[in-house]
Amino acid sequence: MDLLWFVWEPGPITAELADALAERARHGVRVRLLLDAFGALHADRNQIRALRAAGCTVAFHHPLLTWRLTTVNRRLHQRVLICDEKLAFTGGIGVGQLYTGDAQDPDHYRDTVLEVRGPAVVGLRGTFARAWQQTPHPLVTAADHFPPTPPAGTSAVHVMRSSSEPGWNDAALALTALLQVASDRIRFSTPYVRLASRFHRHLAAAVARDVQVQVVLTGPHPARPTVQWQSDRHVQRLLDTGVEVFAYQPTLMHAKVVTVDQRISMVGTANLDQRSLTINQQVALVVDDPALTAELDADFDLDLARSRRLDPARWRHRGQLRRLRAALADRVAAPLRGSGGEGLTVPGR
Repeated sequence: MDLLWFVWEPGPITAELADALAERARHGVRVRLLLDAFGALHADRNQIRALRAAGCTVAFHHPLLTWRLTTVNRRLHQRVLICDEKLAFTGGIGVGQLYTGDAQDPDHYRDTVLEVRGPAVVGLRGTFARAWQQTPHPLVTAADHFPPTPPAGTSAVHVMRSSSEPGWNDAALALTALLQVASDRIRFSTPYVRLASRFHRHLAAAVARDVQVQVVLTGPHPARPTVQWQSDRHVQRLLDTGVEVFAYQPTLMHAKVVTVDQRISMVGTANLDQRSLTINQQVALVVDDPALTAELDADFDLDLARSRRLDPARWRHRGQLRRLRAALADRVAAPLRGSGGEGLTVPGR
């Protein structure tokens, strides 16, 4: 069993999962757990020691206390769970109590995860392997059997793995392609929006050719208010170009889902965010399957019913203090999300 995870927070559900992993390891199952050092910053260290004592191999990606300062801002934002090399899961959720409900209140986030069988599992195993090879532990052992993975359905699936390196990553490539091929409607579920000018232009171009573009963002319950402040100016650009923007009311909208023309969908860990498109390692499934897309669109419709549509005129005339706060937050945080630095992006190009 292999787990590659960004958020790992202490709590009852995490303890339950850790106990299950330890129990399997004690019965001879190989268990490998790779956590991002920032996402698992508050992990229970006694719990980690207990996992290792039970036989689990636990590693942390890019420790925060390091002389390699260029790695600190490059995070492993992926989430992958692989069972017996035949079954896998990926999506936006973290391991913690906030992800255990059904968006029924502010203490239970709204998220989406896909269960995967068939050849796409190999791609997700490759995602884990690509990250695991950066640890000091063996990549391939006698526990690896590489079983055949015959088709398990009719969906055409591409596993998109984006690395953490200078330049636009595969998540950016996928998003650009989806924006340019959309002919009828494209829908985004994302916690917030922070995009370089080129992606705002792609969105504007889609609207200009009569594609309906809809975005559901987090409303009154952000996890990090400063990130939502940065999002304000980008929301203004969306509204100015005719994008329909909705604020999800019950809780944090944490899903990372795109649907295009009632046929193609993209589900994974990449937000509609410059950091997701340049710096962090991401994983997503790009699926050509009208049935799956219909399910995701039905979820989106339910989310719309629980959201408030932002009025462009009212948003444009929001308070001066809020506008100033947004401008300062956007400017201060720009280097951390890839604007300008290391040849990743150039604002305005």
